[in-house]
Amino acid sequence: FATDWQGAPTPAANLTRLRKESSATNTLLWSRDLSNAAWSTKTNITAAKTATGLDGIANTATTLTATATNAIILQPTSGIVSAARCASAYARRKTGTGEISFTQDGGSTWTDITSQLNATTYSRVQITATLANPSVGFKISTSGDAIEVDCVQNEAGSVASSPIVTTTATVTRNTDALTFQTSGNIDFTMGTCYVLLKSSGSLLTRYGVSVGADGYSYINSAGANTSWGSYDGTNILLKTGLDDMTAGAMVKRAVAWGGSTQKVTGNGATPASGAFDGSWGSGATINIASTLFGYIGDVAIYNYKMTDAELQAITT
Repeated sequence: FATDWQGAPTPAANLTRLRKESSATNTLLWSRDLSNAAWSTKTNITAAKTATGLDGIANTATTLTATATNAIILQPTSGIVSAARCASAYARRKTGTGEISFTQDGGSTWTDITSQLNATTYSRVQITATLANPSVGFKISTSGDAIEVDCVQNEAGSVASSPIVTTTATVTRNTDALTFQTSGNIDFTMGTCYVLLKSSGSLLTRYGVSVGADGYSYINSAGANTSWGSYDGTNILLKTGLDDMTAGAMVKRAVAWGGSTQKVTGNGATPASGAFDGSWGSGATINIASTLFGYIGDVAIYNYKMTDAELQAITT
């Protein structure tokens, strides 16, 4: 969106392109109001909905204040089978300098998040573990210290997705989808596909652009986060040794196909070249980042096969 909710222009630096995410469920209730009874364990701590939240609105987030040492607040869950889970929250320090810790196993394990917090802006903290029935919360070690907390979340997986606000019930966000028709947008026999992207987490096999049953511009498990691949339905071609797409910066990737070869590259590197079966894709739909979750920027499909020099130029 080019403007905020009041119509004011969004700073260019904040325009981080499309954020593509999978389906996720926040299993915690009252994610912004930790004074609610759902946060059933409160030991040596007060919780009040008196903090200005991420949205800049007063009294939408929670202030947690320790009334004695080792103040603890927890919300237990039930009916959740053992699996990889990620707990996350936005927090900032209000008063004090003592240790602040975060847990999702009811305090059996505490993670020190003190160094991640400041008194000015919210910082997102996250922890991962494989467990059933997570119990999420905070510990403030020093009496009198206080922090402000917003959008506490627990979800399946190893990476925190964007905030899912809850009140009386858990909330599920559907998988984001972005598709285009193949008709008029791609030549299966000859072309070039370019994509600008950043992944939100470590990858196995993820598709940046896919066309029907085959024709993929993608990351393959063989090369992990530093490779990119092209797949024509018969032949897999990988370019390895590229910039890590999970390191924080947007990366550029491109594949080209036509004649008897397909090519793939990124970061301005010399393209890898391999066999081409004559058709890069099939079907009626082009799926953008169908299984790649993170930020997707420019996507371009050209109706000709770029030269090596052109591929290097557009990915530099």
